[in-house]
Amino acid sequence: MSAAVLAKLMAIVATVALGWVAGRMRWLGDGSGDPARVLSNAAFYIFVPALLFRTTSRVDLAGLPWRILLAYFLPTVGLMLATHAWQHWRRAGHSRGEPAAPGVRAIALAFGNTVPMGIPMAAAMFGEEGLGLHLMLVSLHAL
Repeated sequence: MSAAVLAKLMAIVATVALGWVAGRMRWLGDGSGDPARVLSNAAFYIFVPALLFRTTSRVDLAGLPWRILLAYFLPTVGLMLATHAWQHWRRAGHSRGEPAAPGVRAIALAFGNTVPMGIPMAAAMFGEEGLGLHLMLVSLHAL
C-alpha cells in the first residue's frame, strides 16, 4: 500500500472518528434524538446526492467504458434476478405478509456498501476518473 493511499484511508478514519466525537459530545442535538441518525440523514439526504449530481453531470456518455459497465452490470443484474426469483419461489407457500422481501433482498445483495465505502475508496485509489466511473455505477444502480 502506498503512502498516498494510506494517507487517504487515514483521512476516512479521522472523519469517522470526528463523527463519533460529535455524537458523544452531543454536538448534533440535545440528546432527545439519535446523533447517528442525524449524521446518516445528513450524509444520505444532503452530501451523497450533491456528490452524485456534481460528478454525473460531468460524465461524457460517449467516453464511458461500456465494456467495463457491461462486465459489471450483466452479472449483477443476473444475480439480482436469480436472487429475486429464488426468494419469491421460497416464500410462495408462506403468507408472511412481506411482499417486498424478495426485491429488497435482491437489491441488498447487489448494492452492499457501494456508497459509504465505495465512493471514498474510488476517489482515493483512482482520483476524479475513478470517482466518476464509480458514481456512474451507483447512479445506474439506483435506477
